[in-house]
Amino acid sequence: MSKYVVIYKDEQKDNIALDLRKCHEEYIIDLVSKKIIFMCGTLKGSGKGLLIFEANSLDEAEDYVLKDPIIIQKWYADYDIYEWDCEWKQ
Repeated sequence: MSKYVVIYKDEQKDNIALDLRKCHEEYIIDLVSKKIIFMCGTLKGSGKGLLIFEANSLDEAEDYVLKDPIIIQKWYADYDIYEWDCEWKQ
C-alpha cells in the first residue's frame, strides 16, 4: 500500500451547512476507523483541507475523495492528489 496526500482546495466562502459537516465528519471517522485515512485536517487560514490516505492505487485514493460528501456537494471545488514517497520508521 502507498500513501496519498490529498489537498482539497477552492473552499466556498459561506458557512458550511451543519448537515453537510456532520455527513463529512461521519465519512472521515469511518475511514479513520478502517485505517484508510492516516491523517487529516484543515490548513488554517488557507481555505484548504489535507488528507493522507493509505490506498493500493491513485484511482482507489481518488475513489475515496469522490465519495466524500464535502466533495459531492462541491464545498471544495477542486482537489489535488499526490503519491507520497515516504518512509515511516518507528
